[in-house]
Amino acid sequence: MKHDKYYTILGVSQDCSADEIQRAFRTCARRYHPDVCRDPDAEERFKEINEAYRVLSDPQHRKLYDRYGENWEQAQAFEEAQEGFSGRSRDSSHDWGGRSEFFYQGGAETEDINEILRNLFSGEVHGDHPGRTIRADLHLTLNDLLYKRTQKISIAAGAGSEYSQRAGTRTIDVKIPDGVSEGSVIRLKGQGEAGIGGGPPGDLLLTIKIAPDNRFRVDGFDLESEVAIAPWEAALGAKIDVATPEGRARLTIPAGTGSNRRFRMKGKGLAKKSGNGDLYVRVRVDVPKTLSAEEKELFEKLSRVSDYDPRQQYTDAEMGYAA
Repeated sequence: MKHDKYYTILGVSQDCSADEIQRAFRTCARRYHPDVCRDPDAEERFKEINEAYRVLSDPQHRKLYDRYGENWEQAQAFEEAQEGFSGRSRDSSHDWGGRSEFFYQGGAETEDINEILRNLFSGEVHGDHPGRTIRADLHLTLNDLLYKRTQKISIAAGAGSEYSQRAGTRTIDVKIPDGVSEGSVIRLKGQGEAGIGGGPPGDLLLTIKIAPDNRFRVDGFDLESEVAIAPWEAALGAKIDVATPEGRARLTIPAGTGSNRRFRMKGKGLAKKSGNGDLYVRVRVDVPKTLSAEEKELFEKLSRVSDYDPRQQYTDAEMGYAA
């Protein structure tokens, strides 16, 4: 069976590369972001785009989706359950409640695996065993993070509930706290895989992934942006408006500013547990593509009266001239 819904949402083919998926996500996310798109279904479309990217950007998840379609999470849980009952020791990094071996260890190889799984999903188990910690990515826009927008996520119903309810999904509201940025992890206690035989549920660990933004680049808790200035503003100095997460702010450009110079705006970055990161604004000197007759005359006059040569500061070798 062909499973191509998520590929269709992003507008890519099923044999596309990881880079193509990322580029398609950036394009779709910018187009359908609720803050900029006026379509009545923009918010729902944006959620679909994020869900498609969440699955297809992870090589293992993508492989499962290609095989099982939208039931890939249930299939993954089923495969992991089979692995857990294989009779081999499990690495503690899988977080089976801190145990390196599952409770059927040693006997699973001699029992029919299908019978064991039927017992597991019907609740016919012996002893209490904690549920596993579930790890997933939480994809946010920069505005989601800046304005602490509560996110709704859907997970398999078996996570945090009885195994017999594994089919289907349930929704969790995730509040975005201060002090998180790209790569940060939010722990939701008790929202992971259900315990067995009365054991406590595991936790849900959500790793923050921030979608590309057309205004700011995220670097930890700092933000970076770029603004264009005119040659006379660079030479004479100016006060210009720049974008910050809180709106417009005035930035002083001192006389003699060169292209690529970076200015720090303290406290204009992302919220940390204490204080805020900073915003770094890089200026780019832009030259007019067309000139009026008066403008051309003034530039010609400047070229005659000025003896400034920006190339004098470099040696012939640095300029790449032949010896």
